[in-house]
Amino acid sequence: LNRGVEEAVDDFLRVLELNLLEKAGTYKHKEKMEVFLLNNYHHLHKTLCQGDKKVVVSRIEQQCAQRVRDMRNRLEQEWFLDSLSALSKTRVVTKQGQAGQDSHANMKQSERQSVKDAFAGFNESLDVLFTAQQRLSIPDDVLRNSIQQAIVDFVCPVYKKFYDTFADLPFSKFKEKYIKYPPSTLQAMIKSFFIIQDHDDV
Repeated sequence: LNRGVEEAVDDFLRVLELNLLEKAGTYKHKEKMEVFLLNNYHHLHKTLCQGDKKVVVSRIEQQCAQRVRDMRNRLEQEWFLDSLSALSKTRVVTKQGQAGQDSHANMKQSERQSVKDAFAGFNESLDVLFTAQQRLSIPDDVLRNSIQQAIVDFVCPVYKKFYDTFADLPFSKFKEKYIKYPPSTLQAMIKSFFIIQDHDDV
């Protein structure tokens, strides 16, 4: 294949990428910008991988693949680090508080507060993410399902371990205020991410 043709195609795709970045920069919300780039890089990567075009634009195809991986890492893990960080700050050292007790007197006040703060911090962070993703759409079913499952695999085991450890402890007389998301509910929420009826341009 003529090297001049390769360079022309590469130049064209570089301009296209710059246009995508410029368009992404117009979004006010960081999450919307990231999903917009993911959707477009993914579409471009799929197109470049079809037929003989992959030979012509292999360098750009590799760059697009890396961009997709970077964006996926943001959605699948980095978005949820604050949520999981809230759980990691729990400090309960006593073994006196056991499931099934009616009184929370056997737990130290600092321990009860630690568990309350952990559940409340996780809930708040998750609520922010859930609200943010309601504005977003990933139209490609395979990509969306893959990302949803990756988030489930990353978040749910950590949350379930925390939930199983602390949910039955007598840390509050009003535990329903803090335990908003049983593990099954959390998983169902994540499985609804990035699906909206009227698809935006992201």
